[in-house]
Amino acid sequence: MKKKYCLTLLEVSLAFFLLGILLTTVWSLYHQILSTRGQIQAVKQTAFDKLLLHQRLSLLFSSLRQDEEIPCSISSCELQSPYSSGLLCQYVNKVDPEPNFCGKLTTLLFVNSNKELCLLSWNEKEQTRLEVLKQDIKKWHFSLFDTAQKKWVHSWPSNGKASPAMIKITVESKEGTDMYPFFLLDFSDPILYAENAS
Repeated sequence: MKKKYCLTLLEVSLAFFLLGILLTTVWSLYHQILSTRGQIQAVKQTAFDKLLLHQRLSLLFSSLRQDEEIPCSISSCELQSPYSSGLLCQYVNKVDPEPNFCGKLTTLLFVNSNKELCLLSWNEKEQTRLEVLKQDIKKWHFSLFDTAQKKWVHSWPSNGKASPAMIKITVESKEGTDMYPFFLLDFSDPILYAENAS
């Protein structure tokens, strides 16, 4: 008859110790995978929000391109809010998911008191629509490129006959600072920048 082998207390303790190390390693890897997945989702959401904002502004400013048949205008305006400036646009909106907002529109791009970048639109029947484009805005400003002066300006008169060539919108939020440039004019002649020869 063979003698039964019994585990000693040292062997059982060693087995539990090794099992503990193995389970700790597996748990930390699992936690790291979940954490990485959460970070990837956050980055994806931030990138999606920026892309959505860029596309919406691009749609707005592409409607402002000068057309001989359709008059468009853009001007800056002062608001009574903590952010105090807005961009006022008048144009003909050709396509919109809401039929009431196809046709002549006036829009105001501004930051409200809730620190949201908003686009307020109203039609000729004075129906309004408010779109929140981005939240948690720390700071924002816009610059307009004046081809006559060949420089960026921060205001544009409402009675100006010419439109700015470009618009640059800078938005500072908790994710960082983003700049969105848009061309408003189709140039037959390119803009040339020359350095001063000294």
